Amino acid sequence: MRPRMLCLALLLPGLLTSSAAAQTTIRVPADQPTIQAGIGAALPGDKVLVAPGTYAERITFSGKAITVASEMGPVFTIIDGGGADVVITFNSGETRSAVLRGFTVTNGGGFSGGGVAVSNASPTIEGNIITGNTGCDGVGITVSFGSPLIVGNQITSNARNGCSGGGGGAGIKVVGAAATVIEENLIADNWLTDGNGGGISLFAAGTPVIRNNIIARNTASGQGGGIWLANRSDALIVQNLIFANSAGEGGGVHLLVPSGSRGPRLVNNTITDNYATIAGRGSAVFADGFDIDAVLVNNLLIGTAGQTALYCGNFNASSPIIQFNDVFTPGGGSYGGICADQTGMNGNVSVDPAFVAPWANDYHLQPASSAIDAGNSGAQDVPGVDLDGSLRVADSNGDGVVVIDLGAYERPGGAIRLPAAADSMLTPSSQNLNDGANALLVVDTHRTVVAFDLTGVPITGLRRVTLRLTLAEPAASWGGQGRLVSVHRLAVPFAEGNGQWFDLPGSSRTRGNGPGVTWNCAVDGEIANSMPDCGTPWNGGATAAGPASASALHTNGLTGPVEWDVTADVVQALSDNAVSIQWLIRRAVEGQSGHAIYHSKEGAAALSNPDLAPTLKFEF
Repeated sequence: MRPRMLCLALLLPGLLTSSAAAQTTIRVPADQPTIQAGIGAALPGDKVLVAPGTYAERITFSGKAITVASEMGPVFTIIDGGGADVVITFNSGETRSAVLRGFTVTNGGGFSGGGVAVSNASPTIEGNIITGNTGCDGVGITVSFGSPLIVGNQITSNARNGCSGGGGGAGIKVVGAAATVIEENLIADNWLTDGNGGGISLFAAGTPVIRNNIIARNTASGQGGGIWLANRSDALIVQNLIFANSAGEGGGVHLLVPSGSRGPRLVNNTITDNYATIAGRGSAVFADGFDIDAVLVNNLLIGTAGQTALYCGNFNASSPIIQFNDVFTPGGGSYGGICADQTGMNGNVSVDPAFVAPWANDYHLQPASSAIDAGNSGAQDVPGVDLDGSLRVADSNGDGVVVIDLGAYERPGGAIRLPAAADSMLTPSSQNLNDGANALLVVDTHRTVVAFDLTGVPITGLRRVTLRLTLAEPAASWGGQGRLVSVHRLAVPFAEGNGQWFDLPGSSRTRGNGPGVTWNCAVDGEIANSMPDCGTPWNGGATAAGPASASALHTNGLTGPVEWDVTADVVQALSDNAVSIQWLIRRAVEGQSGHAIYHSKEGAAALSNPDLAPTLKFEF
């Protein structure tokens, strides 16, 4: 269940030094005795590469666009601030080109920011362990009027010491309108007394993005054990696992939206097993203020027994937009305060989500979970992959309906259906004609080509892949016993094109324009003319096609979907890190008769039925 950022201790030296080549590499201590001295000697684009060891110093980047990285990763390379002040400082307008990577940052003791302090700057803070720091606000990392990228870090066991109130944030504090990005971090076991935001505090933070993090076991005595946001903080909070956090109100998330502000959007988060100490006021989420435009969609908001999961305060007589969530408390009321019970409305349910093993912090869904295929796949900001990196919007229960699951994880073991990215037919009698925008795909003397985008498709656990086309009319002329139609993987990609010609009245026909596939060319540079505008003819795909990958029997009168098993082709493509895959579809024996007309992706769209489009089905 853990995303890649939890494996920092296993990072290899090559991974930590794989960024684009710098102008000069300055080694510490071989070339310079300290990290700060290395920074002082560096020019823009240089890399300061630090050998394993413990470095008792506090450093500042001095506005330089440089990378400061460890050779061996954070476990072996420690920057110890000595408890006197902030360990790492960015306060001179640094951009994302200023990179801190691969250190343990510890024993900082600043008032605002113990481990890392960012002020009016936007650096990249990546792959570090920021732990054991003390201070008042933003004890692990504090951001003031900056837009840093905070990615792949472990921010743990940081604690407030000797102060109260303020902006809070034992793990991370963001204050001042900007666009901070916090993603793929572990933010855990941070402690805040007399304040708000055990894990993350957002105060007038602008438009931050909090995505794909694990936020666990953080404590705030005030509000927001996992995340606290107030003032104008229109955060996008997407696909985080937020569990076992504690606060007076809003054990998981506490939001207070000011007048005139949109408020946050919470999309596909799993917020569970959190605790609100004050009369159970929102163990998962506490929402208050002018929150009528705040959005909660596709979330699992699961309350602790005896506590409301979602509680709305009465500061203003409004509540967020609540759609396609599972809001559930075992043995108690799921909604509290002025939040009306939304069960059975706007796609919301209230049932036990059936986690695999919550006692072991495994919040994946069991096969029978009601949260499977229960979300809104078309909701704004739906992620492309889940917290594990598996493709989202899948048919997780195998019922033939492709719908996103609720929460941070798409259940593995289901099926993913991908529509064709491109399709077209090839005409031997008009060898420079493109039919890429036609509603039909034809196999007779014609041939058909289809292509699919493989970006984000996982290979792990893949059992079977099926190519499916759906007949638009009964198959004909296939002889008494039927005949085979074969698919052949193409070694050369084609361009779809926008021509429309086959089976259309003259007034509707168009050759199209620009690039497109024809019988003569995989990519004809200009399909508007009748010339082959390519250097290498491909003879209806034959010169680029491999041997038959699979064949499907076609008989006279056959209707509905036709399928080919193309598992071997797809596994090979994924193993080769291919971003797409294409096939040529033709009669197995070209000299024999046989006529099949399938729906194209354009034809399926015209009929408002995407299931008719050429599709790849992945089974796990």
